[in-house]
Amino acid sequence: MRRVALLFSALAAVAFLFSPHPVSTVVKGLSVSLLALVALGSGRRLLASALLLSSAGDVVLDLDARLFVLGLVAFLAAHIVYVALFVRHRRATRSTDGRHAVLVALVVYGLIFGCWLWPGLGDLRMPVVVYMTAILAMVWTATRAGYRGYWVVAGALLFLLSDSILGASRFRVEIPGHSWLTWVTYYAGQRLLATEGDGTRLLN
Repeated sequence: MRRVALLFSALAAVAFLFSPHPVSTVVKGLSVSLLALVALGSGRRLLASALLLSSAGDVVLDLDARLFVLGLVAFLAAHIVYVALFVRHRRATRSTDGRHAVLVALVVYGLIFGCWLWPGLGDLRMPVVVYMTAILAMVWTATRAGYRGYWVVAGALLFLLSDSILGASRFRVEIPGHSWLTWVTYYAGQRLLATEGDGTRLLN
């Protein structure tokens, strides 16, 4: 069942690359909701909730561009759930091992990117600031979580990259192939978070 869900999730993600088409919204929603099914099958309810909220955001954004804020709220909720998940599985260590450097790097990135976006945000300034804070917190807590390897961190960073491409293209400058780049990095990030963020890959 897990393999079948992952296969159809990947097929749906590839199908969405050829959007727009009559079932683009359906395949967009299926691509991540099937990942949620995989997470739920392994008993990871928080992970499944984050993925389902993300899938809801995907569908809302694909239905109507005017629902951007609603989609933003869905993804904001997803990041809050991800933060809760990663905090629950934080490493039990007193070592700083570069965590302050990572935090500073994320804060600096957020400030620089946020200031660059600011002139083009208009009435969406505060919602975007709140959202950026949430996704940076998600990445930060992912780096502190006790998973084996770095795939969860890679997934969180790909999610951040995807949203950065989307934000830059929507509010500041047209990026060639931004739709394709946004989707590929987003789905890859969610796939890593879904398949690597389960209980079998926690550090002892």
